[in-house]
Amino acid sequence: MDKSAFKKLKKRVPINMGVIVFACILVGLGTIVSFAIPWFAKLILDGNESKQYLITLTCAVLVSAVLSVIGRYIFNKCAIVWISKLRSGIADHIFGVKMKFFNKKNSSELSSEILNFTEKIKDLFTSTTMHLISIAISSISIAVLFVLSWKLTLVMMGSLLALVIVISPISSMNSKVYKKNQEALNKLIGALSSIFLEIKLVKSYTAEKTEATRIGNLNTEVKKLSVKSVKIEAGIEPVIMTIFILNLFFIFVYGGSLVAKNEMTIGALIAFCLYLFQIITPMVNIGNFFKDIKSLNEISDNIVKIFELETEETGTRPVGDVLKTESIKFDNVSFKYDDEAVILKDLSLEIEPKKTIAIVGPSGSGKSTLFSLLERFYNEYEGSISIGNTDINEFDLKDWRKKISYVQQISSTTEDSILNNLTYGNDNPVPPELIEASLKKAGIYDYVNSLPEKLNAIVQEKGSNFSSGQLQRLMIARALIKQPDILLLDEITASLDSENELLVKTTLDSIKNEKTIVIIAHRLSTVTSADKIVFLDGGKITGIGTHEELLKTHALYEKYVNNQLI
Repeated sequence: MDKSAFKKLKKRVPINMGVIVFACILVGLGTIVSFAIPWFAKLILDGNESKQYLITLTCAVLVSAVLSVIGRYIFNKCAIVWISKLRSGIADHIFGVKMKFFNKKNSSELSSEILNFTEKIKDLFTSTTMHLISIAISSISIAVLFVLSWKLTLVMMGSLLALVIVISPISSMNSKVYKKNQEALNKLIGALSSIFLEIKLVKSYTAEKTEATRIGNLNTEVKKLSVKSVKIEAGIEPVIMTIFILNLFFIFVYGGSLVAKNEMTIGALIAFCLYLFQIITPMVNIGNFFKDIKSLNEISDNIVKIFELETEETGTRPVGDVLKTESIKFDNVSFKYDDEAVILKDLSLEIEPKKTIAIVGPSGSGKSTLFSLLERFYNEYEGSISIGNTDINEFDLKDWRKKISYVQQISSTTEDSILNNLTYGNDNPVPPELIEASLKKAGIYDYVNSLPEKLNAIVQEKGSNFSSGQLQRLMIARALIKQPDILLLDEITASLDSENELLVKTTLDSIKNEKTIVIIAHRLSTVTSADKIVFLDGGKITGIGTHEELLKTHALYEKYVNNQLI
């Protein structure tokens, strides 16, 4: 764990230290003023100009309260603003992180961790700062206690030391249990989120009992750790109270004897007890203060590690019209996902501009992976992918992706209006006529227009209020609205009926001379109209040609056609 992790975090996402220092000064002044209250109480009890000191005492109470309230408000507001910036910074960074990170990380757990980490950072930053102020200024009270009675102060410090010795290990134990409890809670949240997202799968496979058992096990673990934490916390308070009462008892007994011997006034004894009430919490929390600093650095270290996650290579070269005029060339490309088996093996392929290429082959042969490489989701591959004489990774990444529309087999939507789903990712307003034309080309215009709210109708989570075919056509319309140079279509006709399949095919035929179209296809009608068919098998290209050419030269392709696998 990096002990300077919190400093690194503040450097990456700056906090307004001027405001923080100002707030701390106000809180500190409020605390200092509050330490004058017991002294004025002593003077009043000892009969020294009671009226004057009573007014001063009242003013001190009010001033202390006002300064503390204003200071804490300013501090907490500044901390909240900083945490908000921190969360935004984490989100912005994660958006640019390489895809391989998301392949390994549960998205729900990641979301829960980010929210919990940042909220805990705010709490720890606030508590450690306030503890530091209290502990620092409490030393003034201890000096005053020595002035009131050095003998009584030594007795008090001995009992406080005993309290710290007893509480510190218990508090440390509770901190470890709390950390485990948070980890278990994150797993529970992640599991619940994944179940709710795939509720149709759960119901269709009657897996309710299986998932209930899984959630039950995770929930039991959270319960055990929560009960353990409650037991520890339940034990801490009585221990503190017992030691404090004993301490107070000894102070009254010993202090009373000092008053009887005229070594101390009754006012001084009461003032001593009031000071004791003021410093007991800061002194006891010295152990917690150092523990919180450690926790603050540990959590900061976790967030710093998120910021240090490897980001995508963005490139700088403008794309311009290069995708309209130049071929994309795969030259001996081999690729695998981390430590898994090789997906693509020495693949060489030329994707010519304004041509339609159909990718066919068995499941798991690398068809979707080919799309991922074209989208530059991954760049850890052997060989090269270039356009003209330039490696594709040299082009500006956002510019590159704006030139490509990708329609997945499984429709991806956001819980938003149809309009916002259709124009998703567009920086500039989209002309209404372009939206209308795209909806018509995708065969979904009439349906959208029949809805009471039309384009403002809400697409629910995962598009649950639309059929798979309707969602697929909306995604095709979204791809057309983007006006890309390259269309990547992943088995888009799989969820369409014959009428809409024909409509989409007609649309593709109408734009095939304007755009480069790459299709992962399982429908013969889609394949036969392609300018070139690429047969992928086991990550290798085993055949390239037109439909007629492959029927004559590629036995497996012929088998697929005859068995209606294409």
